[in-house]
Amino acid sequence: MTNRQTALAKANLHKMMRGAVAYERAVEARKLFMAMDRAVLTPADRAHAHEIVRIMAGDAARAVRFALSVTLKSSPLIPRDVALRLSHDTDEVALPVINASGAFTDEDLVQIIRTAGATQQVAVAKRPRLTERVTGVLADVGLPEAVQAACGNDNAAFSERALSKVMERFEQSESILAAIANAALLWVALGAILFETIHRFFYPQPIAGGVMMGVAAAGIAINALSAALFEIGRAHV
Repeated sequence: MTNRQTALAKANLHKMMRGAVAYERAVEARKLFMAMDRAVLTPADRAHAHEIVRIMAGDAARAVRFALSVTLKSSPLIPRDVALRLSHDTDEVALPVINASGAFTDEDLVQIIRTAGATQQVAVAKRPRLTERVTGVLADVGLPEAVQAACGNDNAAFSERALSKVMERFEQSESILAAIANAALLWVALGAILFETIHRFFYPQPIAGGVMMGVAAAGIAINALSAALFEIGRAHV
């Protein structure tokens, strides 16, 4: 961060702290967080930024904490202690961080699953990446909404044991079973497409329009069926 950027950040911080109205402080906070997130930081700058974030995470105004959560939800500028603090805040503040922050460890996410409600569990289940450790706990104790979200998350890694547990716990849930089947079908389809692509690369053939139309129609039908099952299952969740 250049001297000019540091000065700007400090000026915005002072202006924000002086603001009597929560909305004004939130606006200034968002400007500050965006400037910090875009800047190239030295280790000393980063330590200073972490301290600013810690101060703002304790602001009495929910609007300021919300600005912090939304603006820096996936930024490395949120240290782990702040991410944990925000995860216990109101839903509008907590959910963006729970869903996107890379500051959490797998054990942090497991603790959220074990102690939080459905909305927080769903935020975990929809994260950009879920390890088998996290999905295993979701399979064991997760609420139906969170398990369904995880099963529909293409970036969630499930062990064979976890999938078996999900099917055992929710054998009557059409929506969850449909999510599992849809994910499995997607992987089968991707494998088939990859195989066919390699095959056609080495053995070019004329394009079969009728077959393509048939495959497209089948895909639409399967997606429509999955959507119908989700809607049916939602009534039973």
